[in-house]
Amino acid sequence: KRVRFYPSQYSNIATRARIMLPPYDLPLWRYMYAARQSAEELAYREHFLDNDIRQLAVTSYAVTLLLIAMTLIDLSRLAEEPALVNGVAIKIILMFVGLGVTRIVAIKRQARVMDLCALLYMVLFAIGLLLVHASNDYSGVRITALIVVFIYTGHYAFPVYASYLLPAMTILIVGETAMIFTQNRADLVLDRPVILVAILFAQMMSVLASSLYHRARYSIFHALNQVKTLSGFLPICASCKKIRNDDGYYQQIEQYIAENSDAEFTHGICPTCAKDIYGDFSKKKVE
Repeated sequence: KRVRFYPSQYSNIATRARIMLPPYDLPLWRYMYAARQSAEELAYREHFLDNDIRQLAVTSYAVTLLLIAMTLIDLSRLAEEPALVNGVAIKIILMFVGLGVTRIVAIKRQARVMDLCALLYMVLFAIGLLLVHASNDYSGVRITALIVVFIYTGHYAFPVYASYLLPAMTILIVGETAMIFTQNRADLVLDRPVILVAILFAQMMSVLASSLYHRARYSIFHALNQVKTLSGFLPICASCKKIRNDDGYYQQIEQYIAENSDAEFTHGICPTCAKDIYGDFSKKKVE
């Protein structure tokens, strides 16, 4: 005789992460980095790994299309502004770096590799932006727009903790601030405070959104991890109703289910069994 249970909705790794704090018991800033126990953190990242790899790939392809569009625009103006050639070369390099990072993550399929690749890509991108802005006299509006897009894209689109992106953001914000405040161009002098406030606000809101995103995702993982169900067919004795475990030994059904799920048993006697065991005595007691 076989008993069918509903399929499980979580991986074997998740079942080993038993001691977990409720998501909202942790302060929001602890979702900026891997603040949980190693086994729990591994289970959480592995649970969403396939989705994160797809998200990273889509983001990388979208950024590549943006770089292609900006490269084509710069090429159309290259005859009038020869200095744009440096920016074109940097954009092409960043295209190949992004595609290479996506390929490495898809092959390795490890959360740690994805975090390090995202860190490397964003740092190189930040340095590239600084070099482009240092070699060309871009307007304050364009500088601000590119920095804000970079910050929002990094924190919103890359499925990694904000702590892995902070080095790139720090390099970009400090470098751009230094260039803006050392140049004496008239169009930048008046806009310096506005540019700086816009950049810092974008960074602050992006980190906040990233932390909220990871807390929401971890809440889903935590809820799924609390639901532990059996799956597949269980070999059960047709006579004594014991279940054969993975080691080949037969166990009482309540012992097997208690060891392999979060269910707990409390024992009593149904009326039919009470009549069979105690006979008329149980009937008189009920009366």
